[in-house]
Amino acid sequence: MNLFGYEIKRKGANKNLTSELQRPYSSFYSIKSVDIDSVIGRFAGYAGNNLYTIYKEISEVQFPINFIVERAKKPQIVIKSFKTDEVVWNNERLNKLLENVNPYYSFKDYVAYSILMRLINGNSYCYAATDPMFKDKLYKYCNAFYVLPSHKVDIKTWNYNPDLYSGKTKEEIIKGYELQTNGLRYTLDPNCILHIKDNIDFDSRYLKAFSRLQSQKYPIANLMSVYEARNVIYTKRGALGAIVSKMGDATGAVAMTPSEKKQLHDDFYANYGVEYDKRQHVISSIPIEYIQMGMNIQELEPFKETLNDAVQIAGCFQIDKELIPREDSSTFANQKTAEIKTYSDVIIPLVNEELAYQSRFMGLVNDGFYFDALWDEVAILQQAKYERETSDKVITERCKIEFDSGLITLNDWRAKLNMEAIDNPMYDKTLLEMSESERAIIMSLKSSKTLTLS
Repeated sequence: MNLFGYEIKRKGANKNLTSELQRPYSSFYSIKSVDIDSVIGRFAGYAGNNLYTIYKEISEVQFPINFIVERAKKPQIVIKSFKTDEVVWNNERLNKLLENVNPYYSFKDYVAYSILMRLINGNSYCYAATDPMFKDKLYKYCNAFYVLPSHKVDIKTWNYNPDLYSGKTKEEIIKGYELQTNGLRYTLDPNCILHIKDNIDFDSRYLKAFSRLQSQKYPIANLMSVYEARNVIYTKRGALGAIVSKMGDATGAVAMTPSEKKQLHDDFYANYGVEYDKRQHVISSIPIEYIQMGMNIQELEPFKETLNDAVQIAGCFQIDKELIPREDSSTFANQKTAEIKTYSDVIIPLVNEELAYQSRFMGLVNDGFYFDALWDEVAILQQAKYERETSDKVITERCKIEFDSGLITLNDWRAKLNMEAIDNPMYDKTLLEMSESERAIIMSLKSSKTLTLS
């Protein structure tokens, strides 16, 4: 038979195929289906649905992301004026935007969900549900802003192979953002989309970022394997093993006959087991023994492996290992220090960056406004600030005595307060090394209580 220019012939059995994969049925052969996980592994980094499922179902992945997102909701979000750098309280339109960015959640939630999508998928897509003609002042004319599910968004370009380095505008390259959800397909105008990328990928997916979880392919695969192994051992009530005969004669061990094996098997499954209506102890008519063939949970050391994997995954989100829940938990002091560091190094910069993006996207910047986050009411940061001020006060009192005694310089004093040195010769002299005029300046400042280290 000829089809599309190819000669199609019936072929006999391929003897190179194993009998496992080759199953004769009439004159055709069917191929045994193989779980794709066994071929390409358990993790496909660019598959958005795969990433989101991993986040939802694996606690070691969910923890560091939620740690950041939950704390990103804690500050008070306000709108400030560029001119005065003061909070704008009397703008009804802006206040309404902060209260409800759409019918479902507040602006604070909106920011947190955008960060969530960014951390999971590497991409956050924020959509303004209005006409693109209002792109320069969306906050005035748009009643609803949404964070789209990143794993369901695709970027459509005008050409199959767009010239990404032509200097064209976004609208000249991107035709639209395609969203598929709830059985519907939407094509959204580029002017109504804010695309925040966690990084950049220099391949065919240049318009999209890749997820940080991409670098954690093997730790995540290890976690899944460890949980699967533990589950099998618990479900099967023990490790893999064999029941063998202990019978023997003068020549050595004697194996069970097929009928003895069948009888032992039937007796075991009919009468014994861990179910409530079965006996817990086996009574055998022939001498037998159990030989363990696989490793038990203690030998596998799964808890050590899961902790190592959790530390690796948390590390890609800059979450300190001290913050990871575990049996041998860290001290409260270490956890507190690590959390404060995470605020200053990760959460606050991430929220500030997000707010800067939103300020430009919504058009606030065009009218002289911007979003800002106030962290004063966050308890752990309040406490840290109080402790730092108390510590600085103690250090200052001690340094004042040492400076008056001619033991340290003003720059030494500043260094103990973690302040930068002042490029002034007087700041590098002790009180005893200063000239009469320099000492007079110091005494004058002290008497007027205006001596500062700045």
